[in-house]
Amino acid sequence: MKRKPNKPHPESQTHTEPGGGAAEPGGPAFGAGSEQAPGAAGTSGQSVPKSKFRQKSQQEQAAASKLRMEKRGEKREAAREKLAKQKPPKQKGPIRTFTPGASMSSSVLLSPLTIRKTTLRNRIMLPSMVTHYCAVNGEVSERLIAYHAERAYGGVGLNMLESTSVDDTGKSYWPGVSIASAHFIKGLRRLTDAIHAHGGKAGIQLNHAGRLAQPAVSGHPRQLVSYIPGLTTYDDIHVMDEDDIERVIGSFCSAAERAAEAGFDVIEIHGAHGYLLSQFMSPLFNRREDAYGGNFEKRMRVPVEVIRGIRKRLGPDFPLFFRCSVEEYLPGGITLE
Repeated sequence: MKRKPNKPHPESQTHTEPGGGAAEPGGPAFGAGSEQAPGAAGTSGQSVPKSKFRQKSQQEQAAASKLRMEKRGEKREAAREKLAKQKPPKQKGPIRTFTPGASMSSSVLLSPLTIRKTTLRNRIMLPSMVTHYCAVNGEVSERLIAYHAERAYGGVGLNMLESTSVDDTGKSYWPGVSIASAHFIKGLRRLTDAIHAHGGKAGIQLNHAGRLAQPAVSGHPRQLVSYIPGLTTYDDIHVMDEDDIERVIGSFCSAAERAAEAGFDVIEIHGAHGYLLSQFMSPLFNRREDAYGGNFEKRMRVPVEVIRGIRKRLGPDFPLFFRCSVEEYLPGGITLE
């Protein structure tokens, strides 16, 4: 018994067009000058139809990948612009609180905490982190307000604003928040109002970068506690004299007064990470031989005067934090001992 040959599907057949070429049904004709599949010429007298799915060259793949990345970048930039234009969210129902009887209410983390006469609804704190969300001149932006308002709405007990410059000579990054003059109070008040609207408390971290300041950003030479060959740069530097030190202490105190006027509930003094106050405390970076350097008590004089000056201006009930490094991890620097 002879087997009948399989009959090809009509759509898989090729047919000859006038001129001797073969074409796919419903597709373009392949004439005498048309492209043929490799090895097809002279085998059956017919041209093999060109595949609809050909392999892309490396150049084409690279170009397509570049185009996709450009489109993604455009989408991200559009999203950033949209977020920057957004206004802080309005109050969505009642302020979130954690009361006895609620889920996880027995946790110490979610219990209220009173510092002096200020009560936080819980012990969750958003620490100060650089966002680069402020305006180029150091003012608060809508994007920065929205960023903090959302976290207050989420239930954070204390929002700590990022490192905020108390004096123009101490700027270390751009764009960075500033409270160096009364000009910034109005914008900062809008920020604290947005946090308070969602039941949170607002804190601000006051800082002067000292040797870590950037002259290209601040427009001033770096303010040094001491010049140390090999550890401090030669360019754009100024070793602080006693008048400079007194002026910076006053800048911290005045900035604290502005912060209280702007509605902040907590002030944090930045005395860590190698910034100015940390430099005064460090035996490695403080080699002064005057009243502000030498033994431990003299190295602590500037931070202590800043604390006492702020406490005198704001009174005994205002919560005051001090952030410090207990270990510099540098030979001759601050250690836990």
